[in-house]
Amino acid sequence: MSVSDIRNLVPTMEAKGIHGAMIFSRTGFSPLAMKEIKHQLSGGKVILPISFEELEGITRKLDAYWVVCKKIEHLGNILKNDLDQMYF
Repeated sequence: MSVSDIRNLVPTMEAKGIHGAMIFSRTGFSPLAMKEIKHQLSGGKVILPISFEELEGITRKLDAYWVVCKKIEHLGNILKNDLDQMYF
């Protein structure tokens, strides 16, 4: 998935009043797309990128709920020590 896919998703989210979304990609997410997801997160848009590989890893012990929780935790860790989040 490319950065333009992420940027095209955001206006739709805003038009519908959605602040969070899950996106699925069979081919994964480019580094620029991940950077855009981080940028959108700092603006209040939570976009959870889930790859086909992660979906394939879902089992009875490692269910979909766990995958989503880990993704949310990971996004929180991204912003935890990010100095870009400081406003003056």
